[in-house]
Amino acid sequence: AAFLTAAPALARPECNPIALNALHIPGVEIIQAALVAATADTPAFCGVQATIVTQGEGAPNGSARIALQLPDAWTQRFFFMGVGGNAGTLTPAVNATDRAQALGKGYVTAVTDTGHIGNGTDASWVRAVGGKRDEAKIADFFHRAAHLAALAGKALAKAYYAEPGQHAYFDGCSTGGRLPLEEAERYPPTFDGIFAAAPN
Repeated sequence: AAFLTAAPALARPECNPIALNALHIPGVEIIQAALVAATADTPAFCGVQATIVTQGEGAPNGSARIALQLPDAWTQRFFFMGVGGNAGTLTPAVNATDRAQALGKGYVTAVTDTGHIGNGTDASWVRAVGGKRDEAKIADFFHRAAHLAALAGKALAKAYYAEPGQHAYFDGCSTGGRLPLEEAERYPPTFDGIFAAAPN
């Protein structure tokens, strides 16, 4: 497969947690970061896992995980992928072709667990200790975590490449289709394009 070739990035930080945390993206802590070598199907990229602080929207503060792939050659495009079911994982519910080709087209990719760890089918996370509703996790699942993770991912990409993104897209089905529809209604400027297949 033919991939874009990267121009020399003199100011680009190293792909490790210390260097990426030194970019000081508000509310973001880089937990893991490592270079992933190119294969026949994908270009080389910096694979990142981070946590973000989720706050606002009338709910208590929470936390969500986000995973990003930062390709060597960036085309200033950001591709956010939704997760399915009851979420809780970093496995996207995305058109397989879109997911497979995004890195090769020079897109930064991102996905969030929507603020809790789970298997995608269990919903016990909606209850906190003592049986009370976990308002932070509920707000994060319905819309807050995806929005804040998108903003954090775009900010990290801008700092990493030392240039702003030009276009951003959201793709997903099931919960990953509902999330971008919520995003379009609540925060319309976040994405240029939304490719959603939401449940009826």
